[in-house]
Amino acid sequence: MNGGLIARKYARGLFEAGRHTNVLESLYDEAENLLAYLRQDRQLLAFLTAPQIKDEHKESVVRDSFATRVSGTFLSFLLLLVTKHRIDHLDSILDQFIGLVKEHHGILPTRVVTAFPLSGAERDRLTTELAARTGKKIELTVVEDSSLIGGIIVIVGNQIMDYSVRHYLGALKTRLLALKV
Repeated sequence: MNGGLIARKYARGLFEAGRHTNVLESLYDEAENLLAYLRQDRQLLAFLTAPQIKDEHKESVVRDSFATRVSGTFLSFLLLLVTKHRIDHLDSILDQFIGLVKEHHGILPTRVVTAFPLSGAERDRLTTELAARTGKKIELTVVEDSSLIGGIIVIVGNQIMDYSVRHYLGALKTRLLALKV
């Protein structure tokens, strides 16, 4: 089975379990915390995905490590991933789950790439304008890339709006090269 499909399936399962038991917010917090930890330190995931370590030992480590730190629902979910040999997809599953919760709350993650830093007022104006256009709450992440020369690239969901000078210069170059003289 495809890794993305596996991640979506398990993320959806955790989402539905959280929604039906009214613990979605705590599961969201636990998923964000664990994902942040996994991105900083890959040792836990390396241990849990090691084929030479028995599942019983992995389950024991998960219980000992998380029993007092996470809810019963989240602990059961982690143990299920170990049992079903899906723990190697944990970071993708957590990413998908976090996305589902944000979507459920009408939050739209948006990435903006600029050549220069945006001021607070520019960030606020951009967030307000995007919220008005999409009808959703905007979670704005700004990345600087001096190779744009100027302008901005806005990535909302799977839509890319490229208003960069680099883009316009590239398009102009393509048109000029296509001219027959």
